[in-house]
Amino acid sequence: MADQPADLSLSVEAWLDRLAVNSPTPGGGSVAALAGALGSAVGLMALRYSQGRRANSDDDEAAIGEAIERFDKLADVLRQLVVEDQIAYASWRAAKDDKDDAALAEAAVACLAVPAAVMAAGVSLLVEAVAIEPKCNPWLRSDLLVAGELATATVRCARHNVLANAGDDEARLGDVAEADRLLERAIDLVRQLTQ
Repeated sequence: MADQPADLSLSVEAWLDRLAVNSPTPGGGSVAALAGALGSAVGLMALRYSQGRRANSDDDEAAIGEAIERFDKLADVLRQLVVEDQIAYASWRAAKDDKDDAALAEAAVACLAVPAAVMAAGVSLLVEAVAIEPKCNPWLRSDLLVAGELATATVRCARHNVLANAGDDEARLGDVAEADRLLERAIDLVRQLTQ
């Protein structure tokens, strides 16, 4: 069972049990993506409760509907990244064990690409939350804020993976600089959302 990625078809309890064992996957990268998926889900709940309110204009309804579609797509992306992070690590580990330098270099790229994608999805989630917040049902605003905070945690946590996977490889300085830029953007967005 530990050789297969821990996908989100497992119960929460089973997924947490897999996380807690002495195995490298799922690990912090999958947790970062899962935090974003949770943020998307709670944001979707807040938006779905915001639909159909008497106070909403037709424009509000359209904007909320479009935001739901975008949150839903981000949720799908983040769920997939939970698994892709585990696959990237497994590929890297296998290449390292096989002493296959070409496969190792390819796997190292994936080990940077996945957390970078997690960071980008977290920032996108924050952009969406900031944009739709004025139209959110006031009773559900706290849930949208939780979505934003989870998205920020997603970005922060995935940045740790980018830094760890880049190591001291000077060729990866661009990846580190982009991770820093995304983190700054996330911090700015969550400030906008929570003020």
